[in-house]
Amino acid sequence: MNVQQLARTYLNGSTAIRQVPNVPAGEFHEAVARYGGGVDHVAGEVPLALVKAKLDAQAARARDYSAMYVVTDRRLFGRVEASNIPRHLVEVPYAYVSGVPAKPGALAQSILVPLGPQQRKLYLAPKQLQAYFAAVATTLAPAQRTFGPRPAPLRTPQDPIGAWTAAQAVGTADPRTWVPLRVLFEAHRRGELDTDAAAALVPPLIQLACGVTYGRDSTPPGGWRTTLPRAALGPALHAILGAPLPVLPAEDGEIHDFAVGAGSGAGTAVASTLVGVAALATLGVGWITTSHGHRLATLRVHTNQDTFHLFGTSGAGWDPLSLHWWRAVDAIHQALFRLEARYLLGQAAFGAQLSARELLTLPREHLEPRVAQLIGPTSLDGFYPKA
Repeated sequence: MNVQQLARTYLNGSTAIRQVPNVPAGEFHEAVARYGGGVDHVAGEVPLALVKAKLDAQAARARDYSAMYVVTDRRLFGRVEASNIPRHLVEVPYAYVSGVPAKPGALAQSILVPLGPQQRKLYLAPKQLQAYFAAVATTLAPAQRTFGPRPAPLRTPQDPIGAWTAAQAVGTADPRTWVPLRVLFEAHRRGELDTDAAAALVPPLIQLACGVTYGRDSTPPGGWRTTLPRAALGPALHAILGAPLPVLPAEDGEIHDFAVGAGSGAGTAVASTLVGVAALATLGVGWITTSHGHRLATLRVHTNQDTFHLFGTSGAGWDPLSLHWWRAVDAIHQALFRLEARYLLGQAAFGAQLSARELLTLPREHLEPRVAQLIGPTSLDGFYPKA
């Protein structure tokens, strides 16, 4: 058996566990934003299930409590925070699981997973996780618990760039996961795009589709990945968050600070661009900028070559933004996904005709007719903010 088969066999029988493809994308996005890191899509990591412990609904809303674990083909990771449990971030790489976790008692709500001389504690863990890790430890050698990069999409004479194959493999109901790949396939089939240039767009489109479906991916050191080129990332952030304070140079990148504190009105401006004016009227600035008494004063984005890091401060030191303000992390991710999707769709539809700035600001009335010309009438609702 392999890891995927073990997950299908043992991660059943609990309402706290849902297996892919029965996990709503929004729950993966929340789990990733709370944890501060995501599935490594570029390295071929595959999500298998989501564990979401049941908490008292009133307490969860009042204190923003949660218990969520993402189960992939090579590790478990997540964050737990409840009335009797301090904020707890945990990762369990399968390759280092060295023994069978003890079976929890009838009233126990946690399990200890042995990792060499250490143990990782999983709070509010359903008993199925103990059986799953026991099977991993006893069935699979360590070399069978980790994998290399995802194989490249199959290229055939009928699909020389692999776009059609990729669309069939990663496409979901969300048009951002398949429309750009279908457009790319058709533009190339008509001879409007060079084969090498078209084939080079397939990996970032797969990365986008995986991110939209399973949450934004991150590198092992911890930076959030983006499919935008470095020259487009800064303008994209400004489109999402508004005008920054003076941009500062940093090692291998730049630092963009955005004032969020009340008083100047900047907090309302940032919140409204993140969640939309209509949502802001209902939810208020505090919905994304306040958590556990921590009011976000300044938001920082540190950009690198093809990654970015998010930080926030209440006025003292900088913390990872996900630590206190995971909703702001998720809102930034969602706004960026829309920009990335229409940027890549524009590249697939128009090739090298448009500059990076033109692709970022591509009007819907310009893009939608071109998409219809290639693959028929298609709604681009997910590619643009709701009015």
